[in-house]
Amino acid sequence: GVGGQALHRVLQTSLYTNRAIYALVVDLSVDFNAPAPSHFVQANCDVVLDDNKDETYLDQIVQNVDALYAATTTHRSDHPGHPVIFVVGTRKDRVNPEIVRSKWTCLNEALSGKPYHSWITTFVVVDLTTGRDDVGVEDIRVLVDDIARRHFATEVPYRWMKFDKAMDAVRRQSVFYVTLDDVARIAAEECAIVDRDELDSLLDYYHDQGQLFYFRRCIQLGDVIIAKPQWLIGAIKRLLEIRFPFDVTSVSTPSHPGSSSSYPHGDAWQRLHAEGVLEETLIDHVWADYARNKALLLAIAEQMDLLVPRLQRDGAPPTAYYMPAMLHIKPNHEEFCESLSAERDSEVLGFRFRFGGRGDGDVQVPLDFFSRLLVRCLQLCPFHPGLFRTCARFEFDSDHDLVLLACRDHIKFVVQSTQYGAPAPARPSAGVCMEILRFLVATVDELRRQWMPGLEYELAARHPGSEGKWVRLPMDNSDWIAEKKIANEEGGDPIVPSNALLLWFENSDLAKVKLSEELRLGLAKRFHNLRDNGKNWRLLASYLGFTHAEIRELSRAAPPPAGAPSREPPILTPVS
Repeated sequence: GVGGQALHRVLQTSLYTNRAIYALVVDLSVDFNAPAPSHFVQANCDVVLDDNKDETYLDQIVQNVDALYAATTTHRSDHPGHPVIFVVGTRKDRVNPEIVRSKWTCLNEALSGKPYHSWITTFVVVDLTTGRDDVGVEDIRVLVDDIARRHFATEVPYRWMKFDKAMDAVRRQSVFYVTLDDVARIAAEECAIVDRDELDSLLDYYHDQGQLFYFRRCIQLGDVIIAKPQWLIGAIKRLLEIRFPFDVTSVSTPSHPGSSSSYPHGDAWQRLHAEGVLEETLIDHVWADYARNKALLLAIAEQMDLLVPRLQRDGAPPTAYYMPAMLHIKPNHEEFCESLSAERDSEVLGFRFRFGGRGDGDVQVPLDFFSRLLVRCLQLCPFHPGLFRTCARFEFDSDHDLVLLACRDHIKFVVQSTQYGAPAPARPSAGVCMEILRFLVATVDELRRQWMPGLEYELAARHPGSEGKWVRLPMDNSDWIAEKKIANEEGGDPIVPSNALLLWFENSDLAKVKLSEELRLGLAKRFHNLRDNGKNWRLLASYLGFTHAEIRELSRAAPPPAGAPSREPPILTPVS
């Protein structure tokens, strides 16, 4: 199982599948309309990582189910169906039956307009203080069995069952993971499965059953199969739930004088809490039991967007990682974007999100989606970023910064000129604005397809004549750029785009999302640190417009980057 706290969300969406049963657990003793918790307890520390001033407990519940829908709605003909959700109300001992009914009504109304409302089957109330004998707990066991029979009973070929038994034999040898070539050999020799498409379908099926992990969507890990899923979940949870050896919130502060240096790795612990930077020494400490598998686990954590190497300008191998789950929130977005000036900024653009075919404001921006976007921007602009949970600033080049802000139902971004010493405020370069826009559009589209296919988005700009309103910018044609007129969706006269808005689209055609050759070379230069260190070159290729099939062929033929060690298949590692 994976916890429900905010820091688990990226891990959750990495593991969601549409062939599963999910329990939505809610605390019946909490006021659904009260502000959501702004902290989590980590070991002996009450760590404040969030500040949900405008977010209620009910908002968080809805956001979690929104993310489940977005991650599991694949629209793939070979992956039909959808998950089934049932609601479990806890703290039965603290509420009366009338409150239980009112909470269920409130939750049902909040979810009634959602496209996944029909996925929710029933509501079970439990009192976990009584142990296994509680009637509600037994109801859950019966309910899960019934749902599994009615929704997920599937006939599988006998040779698939033989494969499952063969993998059980591998697990009994205390093997944590195997290569795709190993699995193909087992399937061919013991189960007479030689067709690659059937093997992919088989692995997808047992991945959805939770009996193995097949990272088909992650190109870099597509040849690794985790034979023991709980082993991987345990390792990742240990990383996410790092146990601080002391109260980092009270060490070396004016009100609590002291020195973190009196603790082993004290400065590293303090830096993790303050900056969200995880140093190599702490990784070795946290994963001491996983030392022999550290390289693979780091690769998986990177592909799940849980860690990002903190690159050095001199090209030296990274000795620390950014950990987005540990970032703090900046309490004031305006303070973070201090000195925003229309004279030296581009117009603010935004990505607005919705479910397929549904209206604006129907879905909150999943925080894990924004977290993944931060990861991609870090790979583009790796030096001296300003990172927080819902906003970030990146040094694109010596003259320009990229600023991102996550709002309730959209992500805003703006390019700032950093030529502060110029006699007159300098506008951002139109070429830089267009390069960043193409990068962000391609990145958001790739993230949506890879992690949240049920989510749709549109590009929008602030309405020049109405504060708080947004204007949709058509991406299927660019006539409005030449005509300098944007259709008014509310009727009335067309909207005239400002010069700051047109900076983004100079000499551009939004219908051509594929990157130009010039932009490919520019991005290649920006990724030279990753390439030279032999890390994430497949991700680079994806950004440069190559298809997954092309990348897979390149991975078979291309030599390793200069100076990088040759890539060997993972060692089959028994339990120590």
